[in-house]
Amino acid sequence: MRIRGLIISAVKSGSGKTIASLSVMNLLKEAGYDVIPFKTGPDFIDTSHYKYVCGLDGRNLDTFFMKKSFILWNIMDAIKEMKAKNPFIVIEGAMGLFDGYGEKGAGSTAELAKLLNLPVVLVVDAKGMGQSVSALVAGFKGWDRKVNIAGILLNNVGSEKHFDLLKKSLEKTDARPIGYIKRDESLSIPSRHLGISMGYERDKKLDDALKSAKEGLDKKKIEDISEELNLGGEIKISLKWSKKRIYIAFDEAFCFCYKENIRLLSEAGDVRFFSPLMDKSLDLPDFIYLPGGYPELFADKLSENKNMMGYIKDYVKNG
Repeated sequence: MRIRGLIISAVKSGSGKTIASLSVMNLLKEAGYDVIPFKTGPDFIDTSHYKYVCGLDGRNLDTFFMKKSFILWNIMDAIKEMKAKNPFIVIEGAMGLFDGYGEKGAGSTAELAKLLNLPVVLVVDAKGMGQSVSALVAGFKGWDRKVNIAGILLNNVGSEKHFDLLKKSLEKTDARPIGYIKRDESLSIPSRHLGISMGYERDKKLDDALKSAKEGLDKKKIEDISEELNLGGEIKISLKWSKKRIYIAFDEAFCFCYKENIRLLSEAGDVRFFSPLMDKSLDLPDFIYLPGGYPELFADKLSENKNMMGYIKDYVKNG
């Protein structure tokens, strides 16, 4: 089975990476691909939007926390979960392309691109920009030649005439413009502390806007710059636990949960979900997992559910 793939990164945070990624995913999905979505680094929020386009929960690929073998397993496992026959891996980067931890940018999108040998589409916020776009792109392409910046996606473009000007300027570089996204207020996701709002909070206007956003993208160029991903042989991951009854808190207050953690816990036992907001007790748990989220926004309602608070408190007290 041939597996295509590419990475969508950006010059910096706030360039429109998530909207660009969702637009590309939407285009490829409508073209008949089984789009498998991923996010670089630790991010619970962007991944929650992917399933509304791809029909599959987003997963994370993090070179800081994960070994290469686990990253490859994670990709293979997602392909199996979708039962994909025509898989196309789309990975949204984090922050700017080279941004990561420490001087060497550990965990950066660039590091992942080199690890997987996948091409990068660089998203550039083109608002207020003309010929300078070629200087910016040339700088990024020259910074690390081992990172293959194969395409440029121009975001926040004012008009087709504006795009033509930018495209003409980019001829001075060897990066291919793969399309543009017009400036559109509907193409935005509201933000709050910790980032943008969750996928389940999305406005229908966004879905409608994404359908029109793909009109400025060139499917053929996106296909052409994608590379075949070599995952090697099958990799097995297992936890050395006896079967456990595992309860994971998952509701509006507790929603920051890596798909990978759920998958690994499902290998170790019977995973069940519960709501600290609504449920009163649990049925003989061996393991309770309280992930992060927005408990501070639901403090009153959580405090009112004294049955669940008392149950978990007694559970911990009893070892």
